This record gives sequence, C-alpha cells and structure tokens, in this order.
Amino acid sequence: MFKHRFERHQQGIATAIQQAGDHFLDQLYAIADWFTTQPAIDLNKIQQGDRPDLSPAEIQRLANMAYDALRLPIVAALQRAKAKHEITIIDDNMAAMALVSLAQSTRNIPHMDLPMRKRLGHWLVDMLMNGWRPR
Repeated sequence: MFKHRFERHQQGIATAIQQAGDHFLDQLYAIADWFTTQPAIDLNKIQQGDRPDLSPAEIQRLANMAYDALRLPIVAALQRAKAKHEITIIDDNMAAMALVSLAQSTRNIPHMDLPMRKRLGHWLVDMLMNGWRPR
C-alpha cells in the first residue's frame, strides 16, 4: 500500500513537471497544483513508526522510499534549471523538500476551496522564487 502510494506521488509529480513544459516557473506551479489536490505524505509519521506492526528496518525503508518519491522529480527539475542558469540553489534536496512542505501545507487550511488552495500554492512558489525582501 505504501509503495503504491509513493510511486503514484513520484509519477504524479514527474508528470506535472513534464506537462508544464520547459519554463521552470510553470513547472513549480504545476508541482504546487499537484500537491494541492493530493493527500499529503507525512514523513514524520512514517519515521516515528506510525505502524507498530512494521520493523524499524521496514519503517526506515518506507521513509527513504517516501523521501525519494517526493524529492527526486523535483531535484531533477531544479538541476535542469540550474544548468540553464535560471536559479542558484546550494542544496537541491533541501530546496525540493522546502517546496514539498510548503505545497503540502495548503492541505492543512480548513474551509479553503480548490481554486483558492491552488492560488495559495502559486503564492508560496512565488515566495520561494522571489524571497521576502523588496527588490
């Protein structure tokens, strides 16, 4: 069950990126849009052993699988953007997981319809891309 869910997330993220085209900002918006419509994967719950019937080794394997499913397609997009000199990021993995965390957080706001949740996801992407400082 977990493996199928992680694979679905990884494929969904990769498909969203591919369908967005070559423009990096559109890819980030597509990632945010995808996360606003999907149930979140809670890495903390997995790592804390939310399922007592699983061994510690199995819990670690599932946590690693979830981490890779969420991060790898985004890291690939970040690396392509870096190669084109569109962005400068020190740690691709941290940047990918920051995007995941922000995008998944839109699911935690009660009474928000999908169009507003997607707008919020885009605002969060803009915040990551432009920062908080005035330019």
